[in-house]
Amino acid sequence: MEEYFGSKLIDSLPENRCKFYDKKSSSIIIWFGGLGEPFLSEKLSHFTGMDCLSLLDINSNWYETGISEEFNSRKKMIKYFSSLKKYKNYEKLIFCGQSSGGYNALYFFYYLKGDLSIVFAPQTGNQFSGDGHMSPQVKLKNISNLFRKNENNIIINISRSEKNNEKIYMWNDWWQIKNLKNCPNVTIITHPFDFHATSLFLREKEIFYKFIKGIIGIYI
Repeated sequence: MEEYFGSKLIDSLPENRCKFYDKKSSSIIIWFGGLGEPFLSEKLSHFTGMDCLSLLDINSNWYETGISEEFNSRKKMIKYFSSLKKYKNYEKLIFCGQSSGGYNALYFFYYLKGDLSIVFAPQTGNQFSGDGHMSPQVKLKNISNLFRKNENNIIINISRSEKNNEKIYMWNDWWQIKNLKNCPNVTIITHPFDFHATSLFLREKEIFYKFIKGIIGIYI
């Protein structure tokens, strides 16, 4: 497998897609932004004391075209993260994200043998309407099937319902995780909210960063 080395792994990242927060830590949090989401705040890196790579899906195609012109596919992103781990001597890789970002966090957690994944209302594959319309329009691998023999911890955060956004769009959060929740080493945390974007409410309550740090402290 081709590998990449050196400072270009960080220096060459496009600023409109990637932000790297360097704490010179032995672990890194890789956060995949969901559709339309902004960069994750630097506060997470400050609060946890860990390096953090925050990514944006600027093309709204679930990272199918990668994070840069060079690392422009999922296959190349796997090589990128593997090389970054070696270059920075990371002992632990923590993959996080929400919704479509949660899908990608789980995807790369699996293929890179990550140490922990913390996801919020993750999507796990395509869903179809009654007339056969596929959402998203990008064809996705059903990632629930990847974790039937899962060995490392996945923490799924999900709201109790989506009733506050059901007139806008239904992500069908509980349906999306119906197979994943029965896989080994998967923990489900149900939050007292009624909206798809679970992390938004944790931020509004000013406990999001504390919550992430606590989960990492328990499982890493």
